[in-house]
Amino acid sequence: MKLFYQFFLCLMFTLSSSVFSNELTTSAYTQIESVDAFADFGDGDIIFNLVAKVNGCERGYWISKNHPGYNTTVSMIIAAYQAKSRVLVRGYAQRRWKGSAGPFCQLYSIRYVPN
Repeated sequence: MKLFYQFFLCLMFTLSSSVFSNELTTSAYTQIESVDAFADFGDGDIIFNLVAKVNGCERGYWISKNHPGYNTTVSMIIAAYQAKSRVLVRGYAQRRWKGSAGPFCQLYSIRYVPN
């Protein structure tokens, strides 16, 4: 019985850590402060940061060219930056960008918000 409880506790810990690794952070309504593109690193990774910093994602957000929604999402990022539109950004705090030691979170979604 003791072995069963140990197994059960290990299983719960494993499942709970995978759930937390996919936890989303959400920004305040804010503007995009800067956008950077990397021609070589990641074969075209884009990073951007926000005026209002997000706990755990203080450096900003990243998206890889390998992500299915890359083209549409990057178009939205650039348009929001140029128009100085307010955005609401969600990202994975545990999925860090390999191009920096700083806390860049993987982008999940970006939403335009009326000014």
